[in-house]
Amino acid sequence: MRVIDVMQRSVPTCGPGASALEAARLLREEGAGLLVVVEDGRPAGVLTDRDLVLKVMAEGLDPSAVMVGTLMSAPVITCQPTEDIAPVVLRLEADGVRRCPVLSAENQVIGLLSVDDVNHTVARTLSGELRDVLGALRR
Repeated sequence: MRVIDVMQRSVPTCGPGASALEAARLLREEGAGLLVVVEDGRPAGVLTDRDLVLKVMAEGLDPSAVMVGTLMSAPVITCQPTEDIAPVVLRLEADGVRRCPVLSAENQVIGLLSVDDVNHTVARTLSGELRDVLGALRR
């Protein structure tokens, strides 16, 4: 299975100059937990809802005065749509990361790979295969 088979194609993004407040509102609007921070169309970092809570809210900072560029995690772990999922997931787990942007050959963000999405896809695939095996055994 390849990254392109599992990746989400809709990826919320913002620039490093966006405020934490703008980022939080965008996450809410998109129903997402992660923003890819882009500069010149390329990923410069990532910002999660957890980053906003721990780095802004818990510190008592004004979210309209804190810029995403000071909060984001960088460098960004990325992958290509044609990569096999297994080594990508191993890379993510080794770095303690659950999601990564998927990049085109031109290094543009075209998707997002989530370990949770991979797990759900594998579970669905295995469930279907087990159903087929049980059906064959019953016949």
